Amino acid sequence: MRAKLLTCLGVVFLVFSVAAQEYYPDSKSKSDSKSYTGGKYIVSYKDGSIFHGTILFMNAGDLKMVISTGDTINLKSELIKKIFDPSDHIVTKKDKYHYKSGFFNYTSLAFGGNDGDFTSQLQTVFGYRYTHRLSLGVGAALEGHDLSVGNDWFYHRYLSSFGYGRYYLNNKHWRLYTDVKMGYAFALEPDFFQRNTSKDGFIFQPGLGIHMASRNKFKMHFGMSYVFLRTKGTGADWSGDIQYDYKVWINRLVFKIGLELW
Repeated sequence: MRAKLLTCLGVVFLVFSVAAQEYYPDSKSKSDSKSYTGGKYIVSYKDGSIFHGTILFMNAGDLKMVISTGDTINLKSELIKKIFDPSDHIVTKKDKYHYKSGFFNYTSLAFGGNDGDFTSQLQTVFGYRYTHRLSLGVGAALEGHDLSVGNDWFYHRYLSSFGYGRYYLNNKHWRLYTDVKMGYAFALEPDFFQRNTSKDGFIFQPGLGIHMASRNKFKMHFGMSYVFLRTKGTGADWSGDIQYDYKVWINRLVFKIGLELW
């Protein structure tokens, strides 16, 4: 039950995060004061067209650029929606984009289980995009894991710290990636209703995910991963008569939803 309560709290957190997207617009518009002349940019037009090339001239009325085919074109400034720097963005359909470099913060909620045992994880990662494909970072998570032992079950709470890596497999609107976290889970003190004590343990969690492009700084993630957590502990049944000593691997599939900022 406590693992499910953690899931509910995580859902509330994500709802508020999604609502905050409206307050974080991103990318450059035609009204920005920066001079684009002589640089390579991606220009998004109001009719949905995307132009890649070098801007030769731009003022309040017109923009002239050499596009990737070698042709020189003239665009009306009033019809330009956004201008992107291709060294920093992967631009997809309808002005949606991904970042290619820089720092990021990724917060996610994971939940799942097997054989009646439930797992939930609320985690955050701070990292850096070293290339357009490889991102590395460090993170922390609050985790809850049910575990069946004998004819009974016990609940485990952990605060884990870990290293994080992600590698993208394509550059599409929905970017497929593989990721992994590896670190150490520190057992939290049992609460009033908990009938067991657990020890710290090693955690390893590989996964697959999809990173969706958007028009602002927030990007949605969906994915799944497999949790491997080494734990041992002692506990008693509800009557307190039967004692258990256990040393096991918690291993189960979980599904993730998350938000990435920057």
